[in-house]
Amino acid sequence: MTGSVVRHLGRHQWQDEQWVQQRAAVNAVDAPVSIYEVHLGSWRRADHGQRPLSYLELADQLVDYVAD
Repeated sequence: MTGSVVRHLGRHQWQDEQWVQQRAAVNAVDAPVSIYEVHLGSWRRADHGQRPLSYLELADQLVDYVAD
């Protein structure tokens, strides 16, 4: 047993058709990749370090941090 959660995505409107088509033309084994590993509980905290940020609070900050 794990803590994994599986969601039904049948109604989700995917918008990655262009990427999927381009993926077929790229050898992913030879392509560069960036992997970021972050312990969210210690990366940033709120209230002067007194509490961890929620996923919603972290989302925008983490995207900006990684993109920079």
